[in-house]
Amino acid sequence: MPTVVGDLGGIHYYSWVFTAYLLTSTVTVPIYGKLADLYGRKPVLLAGIALFLVGSMASGLARGSARSSHFARCKDSGRAPWQPTTLTIVGDIYNLEERARMQGVFGPSGAWQA
Repeated sequence: MPTVVGDLGGIHYYSWVFTAYLLTSTVTVPIYGKLADLYGRKPVLLAGIALFLVGSMASGLARGSARSSHFARCKDSGRAPWQPTTLTIVGDIYNLEERARMQGVFGPSGAWQA
């Protein structure tokens, strides 16, 4: 991050990257969870992946810190359905005895321990 901020010349945007991610995730995770219940897990997960890819590409091509920050929020809103949707899929696939262990493996804190 310091290298990117240094290249773009906007140190005052440094904290906004993390703030925008937390704010976007807090708002959109419950929305995507409800959409996954209404329309199915696969379409919501695929839409999130597509939004993440478009936001990543736009953020990489941005010519300034402000634009990069805006596109990063787009990318973060595409990342939001990953957690609730994958944990719900794990709950659907595994039986009750295996579910807690597998959610620990696929969950945000257990992914690096696997």
